[in-house]
Amino acid sequence: MDYLIFFKSTNTILKSNHAHADFSKICKGREVLNKIENLEKQFPQEKVDKKALNKMAKLILSQHSPKSIKILAEYKLSKNDIQSGVCCPNENCLHIPMNYKRG
Repeated sequence: MDYLIFFKSTNTILKSNHAHADFSKICKGREVLNKIENLEKQFPQEKVDKKALNKMAKLILSQHSPKSIKILAEYKLSKNDIQSGVCCPNENCLHIPMNYKRG
């Protein structure tokens, strides 16, 4: 089994304090098309015909119910570990959230 995490926005920035963080299964924006192409090259033989695939897709969608997950507990984080806001683009600063000053 394999997985891929997809963020629609290309502006999403993910950072980790852990040196072993693996972002190879994460893609943003149109990167997902390249990832799918690579998977199609890696696994060229179709295992299921289109009719069966459509039937499975309809079944999955009809049975979908979002999993209730406590994300902070799942990753052993506190609310203080999460920094929200826009990151300052200055490489020497990178402060979150960026302070707004008019003009």
